[in-house]
Amino acid sequence: MKRILLILLLALVIVQSYAIISLSKNRKQERLKLKNKIEVLTTTKKVLFKKIINTGLSVSIPFDVQGQLLESSNGSMVRLMDLSGSSPKVVFRISDRHCGECILAQLPFLKKLSDSIGKENVVILGSYLNFKNLKIFMTVNKLDYPYYNLPSEALSYLDIEMQSSPYYFEMEKQKTGNIFLPEKELPELTDIYIRGIIANRKI
Repeated sequence: MKRILLILLLALVIVQSYAIISLSKNRKQERLKLKNKIEVLTTTKKVLFKKIINTGLSVSIPFDVQGQLLESSNGSMVRLMDLSGSSPKVVFRISDRHCGECILAQLPFLKKLSDSIGKENVVILGSYLNFKNLKIFMTVNKLDYPYYNLPSEALSYLDIEMQSSPYYFEMEKQKTGNIFLPEKELPELTDIYIRGIIANRKI
C-alpha cells in the first residue's frame, strides 16, 4: 500500500514538474511574442510620426499676407506680411475658440523652441474677441514673445481654422509653410516638430 502511494506521489510530482516546465516555456514564448509585437508597433509609430511631420512640411497656408492687418501688443496696426521681418519666424496660432488645455500643453515646447532660436523669432498670433484677454493670457503664463491679435473671421476661409486645436507654422519672406497641428495626447509629435525646426536653423 505504501509502495502504491509512493508511486502515485512520484507520478504526481512528475506530472506537476512537467506542467510547470511546460507553463514556463509557454510564458517565455508569450513574452517573446509580446516583445516582437511591441517592437513592430514602435517601428510603425515612428514611421507614422515621420509621415505626419513630412506632410506638414509640404503644405502652405493661403494667407492674405498683403492685406491682412494685425493689432500689436502696443496697440499699433501692422501687416501680416511684415511679421517675418529679416529672419524666419515660428508662429503659434491660438484663439479663444481653441481648447485651453491644448494651448497650455504647448507652452513647454514654445520655451524649448525660443531657448534655441530666440524669443524674437517666436510669434503668438491670436484671435481673441477682447485683446485684453490675450494680454492677460500672455502675462499669466509669463510668455515673453511678440504677440498680435486679429479678428476671428479674418481667417475663417481656412480649413485648419475649423479645428479646436492651436497650430504652428513658419513664415519667411511673406511665405508660410511647415504647418503642424499638435495633439495634446501625442507630445512626442510636437517634440519631433520642434527639434526639426531647431536643427534646420543650425544648418
